[in-house]
Amino acid sequence: MLLDDGSPARTQDLGDGTLAIDLPRGREVLVHSGTRPDLVIEPVAVCEPGPAWGLP
Repeated sequence: MLLDDGSPARTQDLGDGTLAIDLPRGREVLVHSGTRPDLVIEPVAVCEPGPAWGLP
């Protein structure tokens, strides 16, 4: 598991599916299983027109 700068995160398995992460102030971590997900932030294509203020 890596922090936002690529350095390893210190973790502790607390059992029963619970993971403790030593996360320094102001830092971020993304927890996922399997291969690293695509982390691109971009507009989502409209598949059904709806109100401009939210989902239909």
